Parts: sequence; structure tokens; C-alpha cells
Amino acid sequence: MTGVGDLVVIFRYKLNGILHSSWSCGLKLAAQGTISFHIFGQSNRCLSTITNRRTLCNNSRIHDLLVASRTTPMWRMYKFGQSLKTSHKPSAPADEQLGYRMTAIIKFTPLCGVKGHDPLSYLLEIDDTVILLDCGWTPDMDESLLEPIREHVKRIQVVLVSHPDLRHIGALPHVVNRMGLNATIYGTIPVYKMGQMLMYDVYQCKEGLDLEDVDAAFDDRFRQLKYQEHVTIQGGIQIIPYRAGHTLGGTIWKIKKETEDIVYAVQFNQKKEAHLSGASFEHLQRPSMLITDATARANTAVNRKQRDIEFISSIMDTIHNGGSVLIPTDSSARVLEAALVLESHWTKEKLDHPVALLSFMSNHVITAAKSQLEFMSEEILQEAERHNPFAFKCVTTCNDLAQLEALPKGPRVILCSVPDMQYGFSRQLFAEMAETPLNRVIFLGREVTKSLASRLQRTNGEKNISFELRKRVPLEGSELEAYHIEKNEEEDRRRMALNQRAEEDSDDEEEEKRVSFEDSYDMTREQFANAGFRHPMFPYKEVISKYDDYGEPLQPDEFKIEDDEEKKEKKSSESVIPEEQEEIPTKLVVEQVKVQIRCSIVSVDFEGISDLRSVKAIVQQMLPRKLILVDGTKEDKEALAAYWQKSMKSTGKSIYVPQLRESLDLTSDTKVFKIKLHDDLADALRFHSVQGYQVAYVEGTLQYRAEDDGDTQQRKRRAVSNGDANPTAVPILDILPDDQRTGHSIVVLGDVKLPDLKEVLLKAGHRSELQEGVLVTTDGGLSVQKRSVEGRSHIEMETSIGAQYFATRKLLNSQYTIV
Repeated sequence: MTGVGDLVVIFRYKLNGILHSSWSCGLKLAAQGTISFHIFGQSNRCLSTITNRRTLCNNSRIHDLLVASRTTPMWRMYKFGQSLKTSHKPSAPADEQLGYRMTAIIKFTPLCGVKGHDPLSYLLEIDDTVILLDCGWTPDMDESLLEPIREHVKRIQVVLVSHPDLRHIGALPHVVNRMGLNATIYGTIPVYKMGQMLMYDVYQCKEGLDLEDVDAAFDDRFRQLKYQEHVTIQGGIQIIPYRAGHTLGGTIWKIKKETEDIVYAVQFNQKKEAHLSGASFEHLQRPSMLITDATARANTAVNRKQRDIEFISSIMDTIHNGGSVLIPTDSSARVLEAALVLESHWTKEKLDHPVALLSFMSNHVITAAKSQLEFMSEEILQEAERHNPFAFKCVTTCNDLAQLEALPKGPRVILCSVPDMQYGFSRQLFAEMAETPLNRVIFLGREVTKSLASRLQRTNGEKNISFELRKRVPLEGSELEAYHIEKNEEEDRRRMALNQRAEEDSDDEEEEKRVSFEDSYDMTREQFANAGFRHPMFPYKEVISKYDDYGEPLQPDEFKIEDDEEKKEKKSSESVIPEEQEEIPTKLVVEQVKVQIRCSIVSVDFEGISDLRSVKAIVQQMLPRKLILVDGTKEDKEALAAYWQKSMKSTGKSIYVPQLRESLDLTSDTKVFKIKLHDDLADALRFHSVQGYQVAYVEGTLQYRAEDDGDTQQRKRRAVSNGDANPTAVPILDILPDDQRTGHSIVVLGDVKLPDLKEVLLKAGHRSELQEGVLVTTDGGLSVQKRSVEGRSHIEMETSIGAQYFATRKLLNSQYTIV
């Protein structure tokens, strides 16, 4: 299908003259100069442009038509470039008579994120609106990486966040509070909640950071959205978040203005996982431009079942040998997938070895995950009907090392932050566990940044490794004495401030002396006014009785009702009365430690990112007019660019690989015109439902006439504001007379996906399975493959001619719509 949206029109109109060339995308050329073509867009909104064209002309200039709405009379017409000129005078109004303007001016500049595993930050400019795509940072928080953002921070009006991890959201608190970013931030509800938990955890792991910076970045300026929620921002731009997989709430952003559809898709995963559904590309077909990354490494997809088996086997082998397992991971994103896999296995096998989820915000992360089930997979939603999958029984959340030590002794599994081991619990625990041969460290992905985790993954055999370790130790001796002296001085200053405040409040007592209300019932309004009161009131003195009606003293405690929490506290205080423990003052100690690596180190792919083969297939299916490759190594980007340039050569796509701070001008040469659809023609449209679209076929003749209704002045003002030179010349598409209708050939619409075809075959009694992109029946007698040839999808079926062939072909044809 050509384009995206809720309204699809197969448009056909009559033009005088001779057609000199044909169209390449969904168009049919008739001998009499009649053209048929597909038009797409959203109902009640502006439609998308036709993505493919060849020069078309006659004795006048011929324009591409595009419909705006099924319900409104004003439609849109588009022209690509200049048509050929002839010596004949135009029989229809020229461009200057109609009045046209160029579409949106678009610029794209990478501020960071052009190398492999750099934080992501890109500047997208659409006319006068400046959008920051992601705002990531490195674990060591290198401020030099944020200098490009500082240069544009005053211009940025909108921030779109894709994932709740450090590479996409890490610099947001710093940019908001330290650089003065004043922009509206958009992200899904889970990105907001999980991103906030992540930043709280990181800011507590590192020294010298203020948690109030996190609060300021995640305040009312952060707009929380749901998937496929349409939001209009500055400049009439529409943003729509779609499911990206990879992380909870992960987003593929669709940015629309007029004829431009921009898709920003980085780090997505089309495969289902334990808690997430795959990325959604159904509404992202044929965009004007696609901004994506080149971080996919493996050429084939990681089998989820095989991955989980490898992960569990590595853990159980270590535990059975008496060792413990350390799993460095993030605190709010991919950790959920690993925790679910462990919880499922421990529950199934009824294991009693401790499994700890250690981070400063672990309790809050799991609580937030329990309330975000609507953003997860269908399996999670089905399981939630019985019980919440994140109500863990085997995985214990710990917020500090003391809670970890309180768990039963012996072999254990520890999921702890942070994944790169630059700081946090993972770094400290590794120093304690590395020299025990029975222990094991499992990384959930390959770290390529300069970090302790990347050094360990490149280590082979037993080696010594030294690194800096920061930890807090109790104060002793003179340091403890100096701490108490400073604390006492601070307490004295606080008392002096309270005494000074009490002296300032002494004026109230003088006020009471001026007018005494007790036993005084004959007061004038002036007396009340002199006393400083605004309205007079009747003095009342409440008499509190200390005895009941029988003369017995009242005991207020006997009438107090205890709630459940007070009963528990009372019961616990009766059994054991703990002594109040004074907070022990500590200091940060930095020491250089040297560790002999005797534990085993393995990696299991839990990154949840699409493989290279899938990314190639997705891009070929989306068919963007322009492709911008950002994040990834230079070699990966060049290889992918060469592959896509070769595979999409026939469709004339443009591929860009921008460098850091290189500004790309991506403005299209599309020109926008207006056209009016006659009411009779609009009423005659017969629509068919095709995969969420409404499809119709139209025959019409294009005419030009002046405005004849009573709303001319208002239309003129609106047209002039839109850049029309002559708003009174309105092209109208009317119904063709019956004797001029030639009919049209059959048009087949639809896009069959192999997983959907698999379900259709299963319902018909034919079992099949997907093997490397090919649908094969269990008996091997039939195989169905989907290929892209010159930008078009082709279904190829291999089988012998017989009953199975005809039955399968019938089922396949039923998945398409014929107009």
C-alpha cells in the first residue's frame, strides 16, 4: 500500500492533452489521458504524499492530487518539482494562479550518538520548531559531550524521549537544571516512571549529585503519553508514539507535518519477550524519512527459549557447585526481563536459593512495574488475570548491602546496578567475589564503552586487574570528634534562629493586652477594628470537663481507637523494645584495589535489540524516501548504507550517514496546492476496509471555478494566510458523466504478514512454522516466502500442484482486498 493513515483513496481524474510519460507507484495510464493512482492519509487530517513519481505533463502543467478528509470539502493537491514546458498555452490556471508554497523546511543535526554506544542526542528542526530527539549521557557523565546541546539549548522547544535508560535520558536532569533547558518533554508513561527511578538510582550511586535535579526534570513539564496517542505541538506538528519493544515504554516516534512523515526508530525489537511485545510498524509504512541506528550485530535473531536455557543453565551450574552469581544490570529497564525469567524458573523448580534485586530504587521499580501491565505483552496481561507477574515470591528486593547480608547464607544470585560497573553495588560486589573460583559474573550484553565491564569481558583466563573503588566507611578518632563539634555548632545556630523568631512573634502578646475578650460581651465594631480583626465575632470560651457525669475522672486514652498498624507496633514493642540507633557518620574513601580474577565470566544476550537480518527486512518493508543512519560503528553504518543503497537503487531512495554536528538539509521539493471535492463526488465514494484503512475508487474531472458561496472573504483570509496567491481560483473535482467513464482494472490491496498467514493456515488445519523467514508446513510439502522486488512485496509459494496448493492459494487471496 502506498502511504499511511486512516483514509485511502484510489483517485482518477480527466485531463486534456497528451500524456508524455507514466507513473511508477500505483498509477495506471489510460489511452485517453486518464490517470489512476493511490492516495493515502488520515481521516479529517491532511494526507500523506505519493512516494514515487515520474515526470508527467501535457499541454498544461499537471499536478499530483492528494485528498485531505472524507468529511471536509477542502482537499489538497501536491506537485513534485517542475513539469516539462511546451509551446502551448495552459488550458488550466497556472501555478501562480492557484498559489503554492513549499512544504516544511527540515534540518537534522547529530549532537551526539554517531559512534557505537555513544549517548543519543539529535536535533530535528521543522520550520521554526526545534526538537531534541533523546537526551542521553555516559555512565561517567562527561560534560564535554553535552557542549553541542549547550549551543542550542535556548532554541530547543520540545524533547522526545525514546527509552528509560542512561543512553536516552541520562543527561535530562543536568540539561534542565544546569543548562537552563526550558522545553516540554514527551515520553510514554513507563518511560517517565522508569526513567525517574533510573535517575534516582544513578544520582545516589555517584557522589556530588543533587536529587532535586531529578525532581525538576520530571515535573509538570514532562508530558506522559500512551501508545498511538496523537499530540499536536508547536508549529502544527503532530507526534505519535508507537511501541518499540526493547524496554518497558520504549518508543518509536512518528513526527508529522503536512506532507512529511518522519519516523525516529532507534534500538527497537520486533520479537516478543517475556514481558514485552514486539515493535509495531503497521502504521509506519512509507515515511518521508526514517532515522534509525546501525547497532544490530548478529545476522540472525537470538532464539528466546535458547537464550533463557543458556542463562538458567549458567546460573544453576554455579549454584550447584557452591558458588554465587553476580549479574550487573540496569535498575529499571532490561532488569525486568531477567528478573521474570529467574522468578519463573525458581517458582517452577521450587528452589530456595536467595535471588536478590539490589539497587537503591529496587522496591519502587517493582511497584511501578506492577502498575504498567497495559504496556506489556499479551501473555503478561493474561497472567495478570490470575495474579500480578511482578508480585515476586522468589526474587527479593534489597536497597542496600545490609539487606543483602540479611538474606540466608550460601550460594545466591544477585541482580545489581549498574551494568558497566563504573560505580554502584556491582563494582563493590565484584571486588569481593572475583577471587573465589566458584563464583561467576554474567553480563547481559556486550559492553563496548571504556568501563570495568568491557575490560572484564575482554579478559581471558586468570589475570590481575586493578581499579578504583569508592566506598563509605565510619568516621573514627579526630574525624569523628570534628564531626560532632560541627554538628553541635549547627544545632546552636538552629536554636538561635528559633529564639530570634520567637522574639519577633512577641507582638501577638501586646495585641492581646490591648483588648481582652474574656468576660467582655459589650464590644463595639471599632474595638474589633483597633484590635486588628476584620470582622466582629461573638466571644466563646470552651469549657472542658475533667470528670464524667458520675464524678469519675476522664481518661482520654480509654476512648482512643487503635488501627491495625498501631496494634502491630504495640505488639512488637511489647516483645522487643529496640534501642534508638544514632546515625553513624561516614566518609567516602577512594582506594586503588588489585584483584585477581579467579571467577568465571560469561555473557548472555539479553539486550533485546533486533538482529541485522530483521532490520534489513523492516527497512525494505517500510520503504522510506530518505534513510538517515546514526548510532553505530563506522564500519556497520557503511556496510548497511551500501546494502540498502544496492537493494533500494531502483526506487531512488536517498541514504545519509551524517557526522557529528553535520547539519543535513532534508527539505523535500514538494509544493502544496488546494483542491475542493464536489459534494456529489464525496457522497458517491464506496469505501472498503483494508487493515485499518478505508479504501475507495474515484473517477472525476478537474475543473476551475471562482468561489460562489457567501463565505468568500473568510476563505480569502484563510487562503492568504496559507500562502495562496489567488484564493478565488479553486480547482474542483467533479463526477465524470456516465458516457465518459471507462472503468478500471482490478486493484489488489493489502499486506500479508507470514505470522498472520501462519494463524490462518492453522485455523484451516495446516500446521506450519517459520524457519529463517520462510513459512514451512510441518510435512514439508509447502513453503511460503515473502520477498521485496523493486520496492514491492511478493509472495512466493513452492509446492506441487494439487489440493493443498489450491486451498492455500484461496486462503492467501482471502487476505487481500480487491477494489
